[in-house]
Amino acid sequence: MLSFLKKFIPRLFISVILREKKNSLRTATYLNGKFTNIVEKSFEDPHRLFAYIKNSQKKYFYYYTSLFLNSEEQWLVPSLDSNEFENFITTKVSVKSIVLNNARLYTATEHIEHFTELFEDNGGLDFLFSPLALLYYCIQKENLERDKISLCVYKNSNNLALIACKGQEILIGEFKLFEKDIGLELDGFESQNEEIINETTEEQVEQEDELENFNENFGEEFKDKLDLSNQEQKAEFDEFSNFSDDMEFCNYIISSIEKFYKDTRYAGDFIDKLLIFTNEDITQSALEFLENEILLTPQVKSLNTLDLMIELMQKELRI
Repeated sequence: MLSFLKKFIPRLFISVILREKKNSLRTATYLNGKFTNIVEKSFEDPHRLFAYIKNSQKKYFYYYTSLFLNSEEQWLVPSLDSNEFENFITTKVSVKSIVLNNARLYTATEHIEHFTELFEDNGGLDFLFSPLALLYYCIQKENLERDKISLCVYKNSNNLALIACKGQEILIGEFKLFEKDIGLELDGFESQNEEIINETTEEQVEQEDELENFNENFGEEFKDKLDLSNQEQKAEFDEFSNFSDDMEFCNYIISSIEKFYKDTRYAGDFIDKLLIFTNEDITQSALEFLENEILLTPQVKSLNTLDLMIELMQKELRI
């Protein structure tokens, strides 16, 4: 009876990405087999994000929260034997692991503990999703040929996950963080957590949302005229910056392919397909450069990381 009634009780799904100066979340209400009331927001201040989460959770009896794991210490080892970890990874660190098909995904224990504690006073953390796990979830949904080798890449901002697989069998897996992200340093967030979140009241969050809506509806035309010149300069700078980031991303793929071909375990094997899942656009010139270097045409598939996390949460909860 209880399981039957649960179908008629709304549930809140929350996915979160913490990054320096841009903390994002997506909330969605699940009811009668459908997602509704989908909201996506970004906050420069992480305290405002947590205040928004707490305010949202109070409206629901059931809620689930997932976090994107953008910490550097995570590895994918193509073996189910946990003793094989040291043969692939030389770092001496306490780790925990989960199984992905024929491989184990390892994460530093300190990261899991850190983020679990961070969410303790903010409704708790139900899922911690590694980019490698998200990539393999995307791979599972693809109809990859069993006898062909695919190089699958997942790009989210400055995070890159890479898996070479034969069908769905994992051959190699790597994670790369191109620049320092929020990681374990939150500028003293832990010590100020409860105090600042209490200061950022529900009323303040609601007032700020109302002000944001007001600014969107009034005065934008005048403001746009004043800022037009600055926006054009910023657009040129952003375009150059994006191209530079994309080239770094492409060069890493090229070096990974070269490393794969030098790996004696896969001597004579050839990569047949390059599949790129990305949360943002990749410049066409960077893709053309990549194709010319590796003689493979990249297949690019766009996705929303926050939405992907909610989808995987639902799958894991079997709702």
